[in-house]
Amino acid sequence: MSRITQSLICAALAILVNAAATVSLAATPSADAEQTSLTVRYNDLSLDRASDVAMLYHRISHAADNACGPREFTGSHVESTRYRTCFDTAVSRAVTAVASPSLSAYYRTQLVASHTRLSTLAQR
Repeated sequence: MSRITQSLICAALAILVNAAATVSLAATPSADAEQTSLTVRYNDLSLDRASDVAMLYHRISHAADNACGPREFTGSHVESTRYRTCFDTAVSRAVTAVASPSLSAYYRTQLVASHTRLSTLAQR
């Protein structure tokens, strides 16, 4: 993939993370809500290698986590619904923007693993 294409996709990822944060914040307005835009760079990675695909997914997830605000309510371990919606939307849009079959496949495996963990926790 050319550097120009990767730069354009990085810009698109920043916009998508920002859009997901904005959508989430618009659903629950507050006086101190602010938009966050983050750029995820991956021109140092080769999406033909599984380890690099995992690294890009980690970078996307980390950016979404930072953009979407606090994961849990203060003083508890209960995850915020607003956070989860923002995070899931940002990651999904970023993965789609990259348009890499290997990243999409990795993303699907992470979704299955996440849902399995949540189901196990809910049954306890």
